[in-house]
Amino acid sequence: MPNDESNDDNAGVSDAPLEGLVRDTFDALGLDEAMTQACERMGYTTPTDIQQRTIPLVLGNQDLIGQAKTGTGKTAAFALPLIQTLAGIKEGPAAIVMVPTRELAVQVAGEFERIAQDVPGFKVVAVYGGASIGPQIDKLARGVAVVVGTPGRVMDLMRRGNLTLDHISTAVLDEADRMLDMGFIGDIEWILEKTPKRRTMLWSATMPDEIRALANRYMRDPVYIRVSADDDMTVESTEQIYLRVGRRNKIWALSKLLDEDKPDLTIVFCNTKVAVDMVARRLREVGYSVGELHGDLRQTKRERVLDKFRESQVRILVASDVAARGLDIEDTSLVVNYDIPEDPESYVHRIGRTSRMGRKGKAVTFVTIQEMHYLEAIERWANTSIELATLQEPTREDRVRYMVDYDELANRYGMVTVELDMGTDDGAKMLDVLELVRRQTRLPENLIGHIEIETKRSTVEIDKGSAHGALLDLKRSRWGGRKIWVDIVEPDLAAERDSREEIPSIYQMPSI
Repeated sequence: MPNDESNDDNAGVSDAPLEGLVRDTFDALGLDEAMTQACERMGYTTPTDIQQRTIPLVLGNQDLIGQAKTGTGKTAAFALPLIQTLAGIKEGPAAIVMVPTRELAVQVAGEFERIAQDVPGFKVVAVYGGASIGPQIDKLARGVAVVVGTPGRVMDLMRRGNLTLDHISTAVLDEADRMLDMGFIGDIEWILEKTPKRRTMLWSATMPDEIRALANRYMRDPVYIRVSADDDMTVESTEQIYLRVGRRNKIWALSKLLDEDKPDLTIVFCNTKVAVDMVARRLREVGYSVGELHGDLRQTKRERVLDKFRESQVRILVASDVAARGLDIEDTSLVVNYDIPEDPESYVHRIGRTSRMGRKGKAVTFVTIQEMHYLEAIERWANTSIELATLQEPTREDRVRYMVDYDELANRYGMVTVELDMGTDDGAKMLDVLELVRRQTRLPENLIGHIEIETKRSTVEIDKGSAHGALLDLKRSRWGGRKIWVDIVEPDLAAERDSREEIPSIYQMPSI
């Protein structure tokens, strides 16, 4: 129900962080034995700043605005007290959590389920677009305590009559600023209008005017909590580097990195479950002790894997983002982004698995030339600099064989540059180079890119999918009665990143 007591968009929202008593144990925050045991089971040892300040307020049914970034423990900050408050409800759903993306819906619902796994009858459902609506309807029909969903799918289910909000006592807006950026504020207002008898929690990394206005309209005297993100300190205390490595050589690079650095414990992050399984299998095949975590693992198996990792029975853990949420293992010294995350916040959350207890951690990210824009987005968002590093040259002693990778040699447009030792001094013209390439390789013109001709040399761009065969064909070609010398030109990444003056290949610099 809109709050009409004031026309001031900022009413009820303090511009200063809340000061007061800070409690450093979960039971001191008012959580019952079931929830404190859940924290212990999940490896939550000490409440984070945002948890210390907000859990008592959530238990006290207070409208709340929490300003904190992802990775500060904010999901547990509202999930723990909500589960405690809603345990044993007769009619539901009693709480709705709105999130901007499908991935976050799955993550938040998964956090609720893991915390509540020992709470009898406590059920959660994630609802989101891009997936079949039938299973989501079935779960709602069987009864749930909490719905976690994207605004569009929530509205769809409400209009179909499969989701009613008559019993909602709590509405949570998670990552409200991202929902604003994605144009969901109108949908959120529509949903909130249907839940007049509820308290509201709003979580946001930033606090633009539109979010303050939303809080004023739909919240009742909210308490405003702002904390500095632990992520900021993590970024500063973590050595961050990236390696330019193509898809075919990622396992080689990972093996080389592990053998060179010899870390105590390593977490390797992949973007998909399939990649987690593949990387773990390949590492085992070459002799590493590896555990794996992904969203499909049963809780019992997940706990066995984590116990082995904590006890150093396995020293490498390959994980997806969803499975690693809430993971806190103090001796982790190296985090490897096998797949660079597309979401900058996921990067900060990942590297937060190291740099614990004042230790200096290290984070290494594998980046193809086509992925440089993700790296730049991470640097802008996290206000950090991630420096290029290299590995030692491939040797016969490497556990994994290095392969020529044309993805790695291509520019951001997918073209590989081939150099020929024929130029204007040889009487060659651009059309001569084009004709020689077309005749010798039989490539259609659309797979041949830019051609440059100089006095002693020429370069021609060839689509990376055809580069290997074209290189072999051109090495058999002749010009002016002599055999032509042909080679691949390493891509110049200076154009990709203005701040880098010279970026060589992955194995042509001193060891990191």
